[in-house]
Amino acid sequence: MEVTVTRVKKYNAAWNNVVSVDGVPVAIAKSAHRAVEVTVTRVKKYNAAWNNVVSVDGVPVAIAKSAHRAGQIAAYIQGLPAEVNDLWLKRELNKIQK
Repeated sequence: MEVTVTRVKKYNAAWNNVVSVDGVPVAIAKSAHRAVEVTVTRVKKYNAAWNNVVSVDGVPVAIAKSAHRAGQIAAYIQGLPAEVNDLWLKRELNKIQK
C-alpha cells in the first residue's frame, strides 16, 4: 500500500492536496500540514515474520504486524476517521500531527 500526496489546482480556486492510496484518490486536504506524505513499507525482520513500517515524510514512526493496522495508523496521522485504540500510540501520533 502506497500513500501519496499531490498538490492540485482547482479551476479558478485555491490549491488543494489530494491524498491517494495506490493511485486512488481518497481525501482532499486544504492545508499542507494535514497532507503529510505517509508511506507504509513491508519489511522482513531477521529470521522472523514481515512487519509494516509507517513513515511520515521518510521518518519511521510506527511498526504494525498487519497491513490493516498500518493503514489505520496512516489514516489517523492524516486526520481521517480511523480506529486506533492504543492511547500511548495516539499521544505520540498527535505530536506528529501538530
